[in-house]
Amino acid sequence: MRSLHPYIDRIMCGFITFPTSRIKARSVMGIDPSGGRAPWGYALLERVSASVWKIDVLKEDREFEAKKQIEKLIVLRKVKVMAIDAPLGFGSGLKPLRSVDAAVRLLGGKVLPPTWKGMRRLSIEGLILYLKYNEAGVLVIETHPYSATTLLNLDLSSLRRKFGNHSADALISAIVAAEWVEGLDLTICQDDGALVLPSKKFAIEGNKIVILKDLSDGQKGLNLGS
Repeated sequence: MRSLHPYIDRIMCGFITFPTSRIKARSVMGIDPSGGRAPWGYALLERVSASVWKIDVLKEDREFEAKKQIEKLIVLRKVKVMAIDAPLGFGSGLKPLRSVDAAVRLLGGKVLPPTWKGMRRLSIEGLILYLKYNEAGVLVIETHPYSATTLLNLDLSSLRRKFGNHSADALISAIVAAEWVEGLDLTICQDDGALVLPSKKFAIEGNKIVILKDLSDGQKGLNLGS
């Protein structure tokens, strides 16, 4: 794919690039790659209106098929923002945790060191996706569904029971991408990477994601609907 960067002014978090202004995206994607033999999950959300997104694609496939379908969707649906549930980089290598990982842990997240044996392959898959699609003009961001739902006090296990582990994590990643587009994200930028988390709860109403901007802290945001 040739470079189609839609932005020039940008912020660097290590080697991760962010535009200084929000991208007006109609379609966003979330990907849960696998560092082993497990399936890949991927989700595509289409914007319906402000704070409302439709679940257009939500699937789990073997690695080869998933990669093929992801590329097809990015081209056909003109996806401009993608969130990946995988570390994008290994840090300095002097410490197991990157600075961005340590910052997420301070917020209550539970990220694992990307240099760990079980995480290295996942990190490599994330980097491959980043390098490929960033070069093609897609904003590729790192997220972590477990930390995202923990931060919002939501029940990740409910989503995984309903949609499957990998599809659920891909869906949450896509929601993080949607919140970034809406300007409702919490982006942690360090000198060895960046990780994006949501700042607002959401409800799932049928096949729609509704970002709940005005929900009080005492209410439960996750509504699986029917």
